[in-house]
Amino acid sequence: MTFHAMKEKSNGLSRRNPGRHLALVLMFHLAASGAVPGGSFTPTEVSSTPDRNAGLDAFAQIERVLLHPRCVNCHVPDGPLQGDAKRVHYPAVQRGADGRGVAPLKCATCHSTQNSPLAHAPPGLESHGEPGWRMPPEKMKMSWIGLSGSALCKVFRDPRTNGGRSIAMLQEHMATDHLVAWGWEPGPGRQLPPLDKATFDEQVRVWIRNGAPCGRSEP
Repeated sequence: MTFHAMKEKSNGLSRRNPGRHLALVLMFHLAASGAVPGGSFTPTEVSSTPDRNAGLDAFAQIERVLLHPRCVNCHVPDGPLQGDAKRVHYPAVQRGADGRGVAPLKCATCHSTQNSPLAHAPPGLESHGEPGWRMPPEKMKMSWIGLSGSALCKVFRDPRTNGGRSIAMLQEHMATDHLVAWGWEPGPGRQLPPLDKATFDEQVRVWIRNGAPCGRSEP
């Protein structure tokens, strides 16, 4: 299906079936990044002449998205935050070992397979036919609260703190993961990240192409 056809179909579904509309929009974002589920993903190669300053400038743009509520609300030390103001989540949900909450307040108790049409109501996401809402697991919290600049970059880049991902795996996660893509289709009443998805993916490529630097004097 072409991008134009995908967008036309998505527009027609937006009111009739918000769940299918979200799925099509996410598919469009993934297609625009060059990574469609079921297709191949090609990681960015490091340039033979990397420009450290260009890489650092790119990460500064990436950081704007990572610290936006659509991302950082679940990249926290303990229970999630909620809303554009990054408030403590109500009810008091806890992470749980797998990042999906602790009974009786599992994430899927309120977060279904699609966004609610009501402003500020619990958002949702489908993953293999089941509710896909989750936080990072207990053993790898990937908390970004209180971090910025080089400190955030190193946590984001290091497999010991980013979920065991190499740079290529990290890029693939950013480009293809449906929960990441949800940030640009969060349902009514929520701010979008400061970069659109295509621009964010391009900044990730620029950062990696220039050696994925985190500081002026070290890689």
